[in-house]
Amino acid sequence: MEISKSKTKKKTLLEFGAFLPLGIEQNGTLSREVAVRPWRLKEEKELSTIFDEKGAKMDRYVMAVLSTMFTRIGPHDFAALVPAQKQVAISQMFMADVFFAYLFLRVQAMGNELTFDLTCPKCREQFPFTVDLNTVEIRSVEKLADASWDYKVRTPFPVRSKKVLELRLSPPRWSALQEITELGMNPGVMKSGMISGSITGIKFEGGKDFETLPLAKHELDEMTKYDLEKLTTSIDEASLGPDMSIEVKCSKCRNEYKTSIEWTAESFFGISSRSEK
Repeated sequence: MEISKSKTKKKTLLEFGAFLPLGIEQNGTLSREVAVRPWRLKEEKELSTIFDEKGAKMDRYVMAVLSTMFTRIGPHDFAALVPAQKQVAISQMFMADVFFAYLFLRVQAMGNELTFDLTCPKCREQFPFTVDLNTVEIRSVEKLADASWDYKVRTPFPVRSKKVLELRLSPPRWSALQEITELGMNPGVMKSGMISGSITGIKFEGGKDFETLPLAKHELDEMTKYDLEKLTTSIDEASLGPDMSIEVKCSKCRNEYKTSIEWTAESFFGISSRSEK
């Protein structure tokens, strides 16, 4: 079973509105509504100190921005929560929802146009490029169950003395990216972290149903290269939330290529002109 593309809806950010693409389930109810406060000078001062801290990581900045600027995310009334409670709530969100919230806030605070510098991979020409963030495609599903899919491994591998035959996967949580960041974002760690963060069930040899079994990172070490790459690709293809890829034509050689909107850059919220220390 693969994630059903017929159940995946696509709208632009402008069409989508102030709703999470996946949402947060609480007491059997799925909540998607989000709301933000105005980004004023006092919030700018508070948030700018995070980038001034030596070794501050992007995942920490994203959480601080969402904690400070959102008044509601799904069922959570952020105006009534202390910072620690907000951080726990964000870490449990789907990664797709966090990316959406970050993008949504950028448009609310700074407008829909974003200009950044690109370098052509063919002729190395550097040129400015402006994108309309309101046109970013948001992929969503009506029910969380529609975001799950199964993967049958080509080569069964052992976990706790049993052979894994099939995996059930769902979109990863923000906590998976936090763990990857802490361990160091080399390709092997990233793939392992994304896969383990996406596994919600395991079918073992001799078993009829999927078992819910949280895995330690090392328990995937016996997975073959083929299954590793196929799983990584399937997770990427099944991704929900904002599609940050863009098509570009070089201003000099007219080469056409694809790249991504650099949401991790400090300039995403117009703070790149801040003096560096």
